[in-house]
Amino acid sequence: MTVRSRAVLLGLAVVVGISGCVSGLLYALIARGIGANQDKNLTARADTARAALATAPAAAFDRTPPAAPLDPATSDDIFVIVLSPDGAPISWTGGRDPSLPAAALTAPGGNATVSIDGVQVRVHVEPWTRTDLDRSGYVAAAQALHSRKSSLAGVIAVIVASGVVTLIAGGVAIWLVSRRLQAAHRRTAEALSGQRRFTADASHELRTPLTTILNNAGFLRANPDAATADRVAAVTDIEAEAQRMSRLVGDLMTLARADGGATLAPAPVDVGALAHEVCRQATARHPDRTLHCAGAPVTVRGDADALTQLLWILLDNAVRHTAEGGNIWVSVASRGPHAATLQVADDGEGIPPGAEKRIFDRFYQADPARGSGGAGLGLSIAQWVAQSHRGGITAATNDRGGATFTVAISSIS
Repeated sequence: MTVRSRAVLLGLAVVVGISGCVSGLLYALIARGIGANQDKNLTARADTARAALATAPAAAFDRTPPAAPLDPATSDDIFVIVLSPDGAPISWTGGRDPSLPAAALTAPGGNATVSIDGVQVRVHVEPWTRTDLDRSGYVAAAQALHSRKSSLAGVIAVIVASGVVTLIAGGVAIWLVSRRLQAAHRRTAEALSGQRRFTADASHELRTPLTTILNNAGFLRANPDAATADRVAAVTDIEAEAQRMSRLVGDLMTLARADGGATLAPAPVDVGALAHEVCRQATARHPDRTLHCAGAPVTVRGDADALTQLLWILLDNAVRHTAEGGNIWVSVASRGPHAATLQVADDGEGIPPGAEKRIFDRFYQADPARGSGGAGLGLSIAQWVAQSHRGGITAATNDRGGATFTVAISSIS
């Protein structure tokens, strides 16, 4: 089950739980209100009837069955019952024989639930007295309870309908929102997977120079009288591998800072002047290569150290993949206000078909057997620097058969 599905199910469970609690509380409050409202109406009707009895003629107190009483089984209307002191009906407007038990006549507050003609009704009972006629008894206002049930049925229908709508709306909303959660989970999983690969690749890359250093150190320890040439070769290997490890650790730290959200320090940088300076140093460092540097001044707000590192990465890459006497071209061009295009090309062995994008992956080496000496991290760093300058980097094989790297950079704030 996907994270999105689990999130939706959990969210729906929460919605159902909250909706159920709210609906139950709402139902209880409405049911209580309906009952209280019914008792209030019955009390008002009983008071009206008792007031009418105070001026009724003596004949009104003779037992008089109604011609067409209300049927409490089918009617929701309130009907009135006038009773003698023992609870026997004298006159009434509903029911066939609406006698009331003694418990109803003395119920607290005058409210009680009784059965009339086999139907549950709610009654409110008030005493009445006619001293002029020497008569007394009770008057009751009654209403079938199914009127209350009808009202509650409507409430239940509304609650259920609103609950279904809430559930559907909640499910849709959670499904849409959880899409961002699913994407975040996928990115996290990909990041963790990338970190595991990164750690494994870094361990592999560090293992080789460490093995070489340990083997040569062991040789020197075991053979203190070894020939001078052998000792010099061993020390040379140790020094070369130590330098390789130092470069590798430096690259790993750069990438770790990049992954940690490291920010650059922007300042005005003349990319053209920077390229000419790096080319001058590279010419002195690699006299067996011919460097051609061209480009007018182009100023951007960027990190001079990061841009210098990017250019050195591309130049070192070009040197590694060209033969002695090879040519390297460096050019800088403006591509709008505060934006520049930096290009490094060579006439070396070019880029293997299909590897134009993969060469920017960490630890990727198009052909490790060629023994270029790199760990496959430089171009990843160059890509990060370019992207940090609101640009990017692309690679392609040029008409000379060599590689061309094109870097687009813009000012950063």
